[in-house]
Amino acid sequence: MDAPDAFLQMLGRKGAESEAAVLRSLRESCRDDWIDLSAVRGSAEERVAATQDALAKRPAVIYQAPLLGGGFFGIADFLVRVDDDADRAPIAEAPGAAAGAATQYMVWDAKLGRHPRPSQVLQLCCYAEMLAAQQGAPVERVGLVLGASPLVLRVASYDALYRRVRERFLAAQDAFDPLDPPPPPDPRIATGRWSSLAASELERRDDLRRVARLSRLHAVRLRAAGVHTATQLASLDDAARAESAASGGAGVPERTAFCAAVDWIEARRRTHPGMHVYHYGAYEVSALRRLAGRYGTREEVVDGLLRSGVLIDLYEVVRHGLLLGEPSYSIKNVERLYRPKRDTEVGKGDQSVAAYNSWLDAPDGPDASTSETLRALAEYNRDDCESTRALADWLWRLRCERCGQPPAAPTASEAADTPAEAFPEAAEGEAAAEGDAGLPQVVDEEEAEVARLEALLCDRGVSWPETSVLCDTEVRETLSGMLRFHRREAKPQWWRRYEWIARPPAELVADPRTLGELHRTEREPFKSAPRKRRLAYEYRWAHPQQSNLCEASNVVLRDDAPFVMGAVLGASGNGAAAEATALTTAPIDGSGEELRSLGATLLSLDRTTGLALIECGHEPPQQLSVLPNEFVDGAPVARALRQVAAAMVAKPTTRIALGELLARRRPTVALPSAAADAAAGGTPPAEGPMAPVCAGEDVVDAAVARVLALRRSYLCVQGPPGTGKTYTAARCIAALVAEGRRVGVMAVSHRAVTHLMRQSLELIAEGHGPRGAPGEPFIDGHGTIARAVRSCAAVRLGGSAEELHELERVCAAASDDARGSKGDGEGRDGEGRDGEGGAGEGGAGVLLSVRQLSGASGLKKGGLAAAELLVGGTAWAMASEELCAQLDVLFIDEAGQLPLAQLAGASRSAQSLVLLGDQMQLPAPTEGHHPAASGASCLEYLLQGAETVPPTLGLFLPTSYRLHPALCELVSRLSYRGKLKPHAATASRKIVLAPDGSSELVRRALGDLPRALAASAEASPTTGRPPLLCVAGVAHVPVEHEGNSQASQEEAGLIASLCTELLRAELVFGSERRPLRPEDLLVVAPYNLQVRVLEAALPPRVRVGTVDRFQGQEAPVVLLSLCHSDFDSSERVDSAAADVAKGSGGGVGWDAAAGSSGGTVGSERGLSFVLNLNRLNVALSRAQCLALVISSPRLAEATPRSLQQQRELSALCAIMEASPQLSWSAQDAT
Repeated sequence: MDAPDAFLQMLGRKGAESEAAVLRSLRESCRDDWIDLSAVRGSAEERVAATQDALAKRPAVIYQAPLLGGGFFGIADFLVRVDDDADRAPIAEAPGAAAGAATQYMVWDAKLGRHPRPSQVLQLCCYAEMLAAQQGAPVERVGLVLGASPLVLRVASYDALYRRVRERFLAAQDAFDPLDPPPPPDPRIATGRWSSLAASELERRDDLRRVARLSRLHAVRLRAAGVHTATQLASLDDAARAESAASGGAGVPERTAFCAAVDWIEARRRTHPGMHVYHYGAYEVSALRRLAGRYGTREEVVDGLLRSGVLIDLYEVVRHGLLLGEPSYSIKNVERLYRPKRDTEVGKGDQSVAAYNSWLDAPDGPDASTSETLRALAEYNRDDCESTRALADWLWRLRCERCGQPPAAPTASEAADTPAEAFPEAAEGEAAAEGDAGLPQVVDEEEAEVARLEALLCDRGVSWPETSVLCDTEVRETLSGMLRFHRREAKPQWWRRYEWIARPPAELVADPRTLGELHRTEREPFKSAPRKRRLAYEYRWAHPQQSNLCEASNVVLRDDAPFVMGAVLGASGNGAAAEATALTTAPIDGSGEELRSLGATLLSLDRTTGLALIECGHEPPQQLSVLPNEFVDGAPVARALRQVAAAMVAKPTTRIALGELLARRRPTVALPSAAADAAAGGTPPAEGPMAPVCAGEDVVDAAVARVLALRRSYLCVQGPPGTGKTYTAARCIAALVAEGRRVGVMAVSHRAVTHLMRQSLELIAEGHGPRGAPGEPFIDGHGTIARAVRSCAAVRLGGSAEELHELERVCAAASDDARGSKGDGEGRDGEGRDGEGGAGEGGAGVLLSVRQLSGASGLKKGGLAAAELLVGGTAWAMASEELCAQLDVLFIDEAGQLPLAQLAGASRSAQSLVLLGDQMQLPAPTEGHHPAASGASCLEYLLQGAETVPPTLGLFLPTSYRLHPALCELVSRLSYRGKLKPHAATASRKIVLAPDGSSELVRRALGDLPRALAASAEASPTTGRPPLLCVAGVAHVPVEHEGNSQASQEEAGLIASLCTELLRAELVFGSERRPLRPEDLLVVAPYNLQVRVLEAALPPRVRVGTVDRFQGQEAPVVLLSLCHSDFDSSERVDSAAADVAKGSGGGVGWDAAAGSSGGTVGSERGLSFVLNLNRLNVALSRAQCLALVISSPRLAEATPRSLQQQRELSALCAIMEASPQLSWSAQDAT
């Protein structure tokens, strides 16, 4: 065992002091109503009896309560009585309490840190389980006191993982034999007081895991090749020789410190343009980006530092340039080569964080001159900086000794011009991201306006009227942060492009987002269509590779010639990168003048032959790499947002829907009783806050009534999977149109806009709405007499011709019905370009028509006609000048995926807003770091993490017409706090397995359950045949594999077998019974790489894709592949990628031979991506009857690094615990 650690002892003392402070606070709040059990002694049973006695007395607080159960014993810091019954189940009677008394306690634990840790939540779950047994009632909530901040957690979000960890622990304890040799220590797992023993054991074994950056998969492959020790690895013939180790918060606010540091660097850069800032590891760069976005300041300066290559990561230099005889590339290990061992009190980064947190909780002085803790931290960080400087000097000497002096550094003028010369397209695109690149004076004016608005909104000295939403600090901060949202959101795209442009072609080959090393073939350029102006060029891949680029993608071409020349001349990679550019310009007429490129399109990509067709407006080079063109110009929406913000600042007391939403005020509606009175008296109806939906009130009718009554406000309608969200919205739209009000439909995609418009037009044609038949008089929501419309024209802004034809067919059919005749279902313009669908006169129904424009600019000539009451488009259309104040109500579909800043720009088009969506499904795909809540989606901002919308802010659609009850129960428990219920009709759905098949499904997914039911199954007296097994619900299908991350051939093979067997099964939907068809199966994977693996393995017509593709779709059976072998390893190579087409009858082609998944497997593309609760919810809720989750069982053994990951792992454990619903069905005689 290690010697006592003085640092840990200090933390222990701080923790005891923190707990004592919490106790003092509780004693003051509950006065004498508390019991102290800290002095109780005796056996565990005797001490627990004291807790039982205390529970019977029902004090407000029980301190240091001993708990026992399930083989565990512990002492909870605090048991706090719960006096309210909000948000929890009925309380059972506590043992020993008076009859009829309702008592329940929560477990609270005091911790020193300022951020919760998963281990602390596991401890609380264990306490909750023991307390539940003692008080006779479940513990639904537990709490952590972190410094002065209490945190309440729902046990149901974490208990499935706790149960799995507990079972694994108890199993390991039961299986422990002290005579067995111990397994080798895992360097990734903390060993506490036995760290020295673990390190010496690894050294004694000469374990491969001592080698820095050696992954588990690499170790497996090395052992298979006969390399079992680090010494054997170092002795390989082609191994390089390692260098021989040398012998021997409450202080300065973060924002202020960040600004001072950036200003200090920039001031020196102006004086010394060729300067560099050296750092070790990626943290400094990511921190600069994050802090610039979080605080909305110094963003352009940070961007310039990154774009100009000022920051140099010495970690990358060391990792690629030196082979060290150390188990890690941590600077603490590397510095042994160039400086003596450290002697600072704080020795590690994690210790510095813990020490700083302890100082925040209990400061021992205001600054480093008086605080011993801050002094030690300052010494540690100063020593880190000195070590980094010494490392840079040492590396420079090594470089000069081995390679000679480098070329002279550029002059000040040359250095200043380097970024624009090296990356011309990036510079142009950056300008485009911040305004009109051709009009710099416009950019200056816009920047001045943004700065003016930011200054007003952030100035705490400005006094706003009491009735204004701008009195709310959060509203002002969010509105201010949104002003630069689109610029921040564009930056990561440009940063990626800088990185891709500077990368050697071989690295672009390995990156799944790009295509590297393409060579032009001898095929002559040609036009892909007769009327095309641009030519298509054929290229062949130099190396097999995986790529997520797909056909018809807009791309950027990177000339690889500088890298090839650099390799020939022996130039360094960095030298080649300095010459590399994206092809954004093309010579014209030999005059030397250059024009900006029109871009390029990836026409086709044949992964079997390795051929690609690229279409562009100028002749591309012979050798190139292809990068995705990710840039989307957000300037139009940003411009509208600035105008909205300026209007709010200029007229702060004017009520607008966006302001109401930002302030999270209750929706304002016309009071129902006032409408008739207003009509009689000629005055507008009285307004007031919306009333929640009453018990027994039909939720669709309630939504229609509230939307009709909205007054310059908003309404949220949360529709979980299959609850009829689109139908509800269409009913509301039809009712509004019936009153003659103009309605807008907006979504993140044109496809979603078309879908809602189509359903709305169908209901409008049927005369839906509470106002009677077309032409009938009624009292509208404004309290005036009106007549229901007899015709409605729709305008579609953007979208495809195919989507227009879809709407035209609805309009033609409705108009034919209105005329009493049949039509051909086509509009006047067969091509669907700015055309108009047909409509006639007469008849009793509503006449419909539709026209499509390429964008809102098409409305400049004549605007909207009076009969055009339905307008559809994306945020770009709704934010246009042409639609400003043109709509009565704007419906925002998929509001959970729409950034709040997009809605803010589009909101000026309408008086009221209706948010449709589900925050528990796919989130907004934002990348940038944004201040305050300005980067949140509409629903994320409004609901602040709530799983269901509060009844005071909107409506929750509680009935799923899609999910089988067994499926619905799990989805509801994981995502909707049990509030989502299945419709009765869904219980009749089931999959009837084939009598001679299903062996794989039964064995892998159902286990012993069929055998347990077999005893109750009897042969049919009519046919004499045994009954058939029926299944529905959720089942986990385990499959063992090793070393996979973004693709798994093992899972693909199992899914192929399951699909083959399912296609011999039958589907029962109520009275309908038919064979399952390939289109009834939907296979979901988290990564595009696995999608291609599955496509090669599965039968034709089986739908395969990521959840992003399938949102809004459904299928009787869903199979979900999770790909990863485990989450704790940092593999970058997939064993499955080398066999993409094997085992499914497909030949092994170019795509099949790739051996790397590319990308980074980590927090972004690992556990928190695959098990993201929203993505899991979308995947599971596509299923109408059966969902099968296929994964390695070791995924649930991952170590969570945050509470969010802990929740995600617990959701996976809940899926693994789920049992499908089984039943028997009589077999037909035939």
